[in-house]
Amino acid sequence: MYAIARRFLVSLALAFFVLSLGGFAILSGIAAFVPAASAQAPLQVQLFENPFLCDAIVRPLGVVTGFAPGEAVEFSAPELNGVFSRRVADSSGSVEMRWNCGGPQTWSVTIRGLSSGASTNFVLTGNAAPAPPAAPVGAAFDARSAMTAAEMAIWKDFSPFDTVGVYIGVNSSWDNRADKVQSNLTASWVSQVFADGWRLIPIYVGFQAPDQCATARFEGLSMDVATARNQGLASATDAVESVTRLGIGPGNPIYYDMEAYRPGCAQAVLAFLDGWTEGIHSAGYLSGVYGSRSSTMWDLSRTLGQPGFDAPDAVWVSTGNGRSDAYGLEIPSDSQWANARIHQYRLNVTRTYGGVTREIDENVGQAPLAGPGQVVAAPVTGSSDQDGDGVTDPQPDNCDSVANPDQADLDRDGDGDACDRDIDGDGADNVVDFAPTDPTIKTAPTAVAPNPTPQATAEPTPIATPEVSDIDGDGFADPNPDNCDLIANPDQADLDGDGDGDVCDIDIDGDGVPNDADQEAHDPLIGALPTPVPQSTASPTAEPEAEPAAGTAQNTENTDADPAPTASVASVPAAAPTPMPQVVVLPTPPPTASPEVPAAETITAPVGADIEEPSLTPLPDPTTEAAAAPDEGIELVNENVTITLTDEASVLPFTIAGLSLFSLFCVGMGVRSLRRGRGFAGL
Repeated sequence: MYAIARRFLVSLALAFFVLSLGGFAILSGIAAFVPAASAQAPLQVQLFENPFLCDAIVRPLGVVTGFAPGEAVEFSAPELNGVFSRRVADSSGSVEMRWNCGGPQTWSVTIRGLSSGASTNFVLTGNAAPAPPAAPVGAAFDARSAMTAAEMAIWKDFSPFDTVGVYIGVNSSWDNRADKVQSNLTASWVSQVFADGWRLIPIYVGFQAPDQCATARFEGLSMDVATARNQGLASATDAVESVTRLGIGPGNPIYYDMEAYRPGCAQAVLAFLDGWTEGIHSAGYLSGVYGSRSSTMWDLSRTLGQPGFDAPDAVWVSTGNGRSDAYGLEIPSDSQWANARIHQYRLNVTRTYGGVTREIDENVGQAPLAGPGQVVAAPVTGSSDQDGDGVTDPQPDNCDSVANPDQADLDRDGDGDACDRDIDGDGADNVVDFAPTDPTIKTAPTAVAPNPTPQATAEPTPIATPEVSDIDGDGFADPNPDNCDLIANPDQADLDGDGDGDVCDIDIDGDGVPNDADQEAHDPLIGALPTPVPQSTASPTAEPEAEPAAGTAQNTENTDADPAPTASVASVPAAAPTPMPQVVVLPTPPPTASPEVPAAETITAPVGADIEEPSLTPLPDPTTEAAAAPDEGIELVNENVTITLTDEASVLPFTIAGLSLFSLFCVGMGVRSLRRGRGFAGL
């Protein structure tokens, strides 16, 4: 009987020992997979502004610290239908937050590290902002539809505006206007508003960027450069016919509205705008182009001055940054289109003057404007001569950006020989023309050189070499082979092989996400998820429009504002009942400044505009957006929110140690019992 008990105890001890070893192995495996962040410092959230002033301007909200460097971070809120942004922590484990909103609301924001599982949350309150300040006297406004002549007369008496942008007729095959009827815009209307002292900005909204680069559903132009240029010429002809019907004669400007587009279509867009300007000039009008900094203006800026490109006479830059200044926009630089630029600085603001209320965009600047029978421009401080050849731009200089004091123009097409891609006007570009200065000789595929005589070898006819240009001085000729014409890059690095050097490529890795919105701008496998575009039913000054469903009418106005400097934004479901903010998480500046001190500058963003893919890279750097000081009277309140995470890993060692001691105890008891059993047997 005792022997049986002894064997039972030994077996029980061995069983406990085996179970203890197995448990130890399992718990060790679990410990190996416990998130590393469970042992890291707790996350900390520092808010610069809470309550947040909901004035629809993107401003610094705060900073989150405590992540692993390079860790992906996810932001979510039930008020924003869940996850609304994903970003990457910088080298110090920090993520900066920016926010904008259009009306009072409260948001419960949760922040989570995707690899560590570390999380925290905070509650943000949005307060209503006062109405934005009035536009400066002499400013311009534009609206989707022209008001009646009577309403215009009232606004002339009571508003600060003296210029209005109007959307002229467009060929129905490529009409992209929001209001395609424009019932008030007639020749009689134009005559009346001119008589009241108004000046006009005629706006033509036709072909947009090719479909593969479009940010909305537009009638797109062709990707083929030659076809795109012909479409530009056709658009110019149609635009001239439209303004002629309205009684706006030669000498006045016509502005082309080229909405924001994604990278990859620059050559087609530039060819189109080149044709547009050539066609407008040939009819005796001035050419203007409207667009955003990160697409249209970026491409125009880096192409300005290249031989053969017909640059517009004026530009209209859209940012929606709230700053009523046409300069300091970085793109285009202040030296480009000086005294020939308009800035659309505020979007979708509702104004009431003399009892007449309209939602408008507000603009400032100095540029050619349409008047009765002549060009009427804002005061000009001095003539422009960008190339320093002693002939003023844009007229009478026939090469605005290439010095040519002799103004030679062999084919008399209005483009000086120094910048004419077809000097002799024979239809063959200089680079392929057998004799660029002889209109009777051009490249022919079937042409062969004369056969040599038996007595001597024929001397080859020298081929004229086009003038070599190297604007940025990096040793590579423009426009080819240099892949960045205006920014020196001797290494010619081009990560995605798209022909645009990395130093001037707004999408370096070619993943379709602009650098400023890309989590890893040099890794094509890592992009950025869109963040929501604010939707509002309470504030008319803060609502970007969601992309409409197929088949719905398009609103092409007010869609070109620049986004927050390094974030891409996309629409969220329109069913949201309240204004929806945008959190933009940006790389943190080098850790030279204390994270407890809010940024000294405010980055502004569009008020109520669809956000483009920035950009979003620099003449100096279109990924760097213009900064503005915070609005006066807004107090930035520091608030620290700290959440401490429970370190579950600390329980594991005690559990494992306890099981190990219990196993040893069982083994000891079994051995002791075995020895005593042997003793009894000896007795």
